[in-house]
Amino acid sequence: MNRKHLTLQNTLAITILLIGVIGIGLVIATDFTYRKVAYRQQTDSVNQLIAIKSADLIKKLSERQKELGFRLQSEPDFIKAFESNDKKGLSFWLDQEFNRYYVTIGLIKLEKVLIFDADFQLVANSDRGIEIASIETPPCDKTIKQVRILPSIQRTKPKSQLCEYNNRPLLSTVISIGSIKAKGYIQIITDPAHILTQIETELGIPLKIYNKNNELLHQSINWPINDDVKKHLINRYKLEDEKSTVSLIISGASDITTFRNHLDATRYKVILGASALTLITLLFALMILHRGLQPLKTLRRAADSSARGEF
Repeated sequence: MNRKHLTLQNTLAITILLIGVIGIGLVIATDFTYRKVAYRQQTDSVNQLIAIKSADLIKKLSERQKELGFRLQSEPDFIKAFESNDKKGLSFWLDQEFNRYYVTIGLIKLEKVLIFDADFQLVANSDRGIEIASIETPPCDKTIKQVRILPSIQRTKPKSQLCEYNNRPLLSTVISIGSIKAKGYIQIITDPAHILTQIETELGIPLKIYNKNNELLHQSINWPINDDVKKHLINRYKLEDEKSTVSLIISGASDITTFRNHLDATRYKVILGASALTLITLLFALMILHRGLQPLKTLRRAADSSARGEF
């Protein structure tokens, strides 16, 4: 029974081709791994930028809230209404806060203003803004509770923190009425999601902002949809309050079309180079093998001729 044996040339060719295929496979695997690492680093970088910008914007918002509270105290009629416990007059002045410069030009989205006495009892609140379901549980009351347990000297220092009311993330700032001894407190509540939308223009990426229950609060008009999503890297950053509880989720979409095209071009060049190198190596090896075996072939032909009696 005849059996076909691989020649030395065929064996060498198959070996070189197999090594080339393995090399190309390693290139593809390396490219896949590098992409995962690069995308993860890109996501982490964007999250760090969002974290920095979020902290900066929240700080700006709290400073503006403090300024609103200080300006309100500078109104003699407000102080007069507060000292006389004129709830109607207080509500009028609290509603006027919605007409302040920061509010009217959109730097602040004011949600509610409340007044508490020195014993932290609710005295009055603005008619404008979010509805209060129960006077017993005013919005962001945990800020008031935290100020209440502070020593008297520390209560005069403004306190700001993220909070939640009816599944809405808010920013609460409490300012004391009176600089030496607190006669009462002003609580100014704003919508932090409103100012966080500025991240879009500052970082140049479209945004989605959710509450902690993943309910959409804001979406950029240029947020990628359908096939465009594949051209973007989506990241999610969780903005937490002082107790490390998630308050807001900020999602950004970074356009990676150029980066991906660069990776694709690099991969194709490497694969093409590896393929060309494999073929060149194969041809070079076969050429050397052919030259090396030529004397043996000549000797074999001579031996065969001698065996047949040919000289």
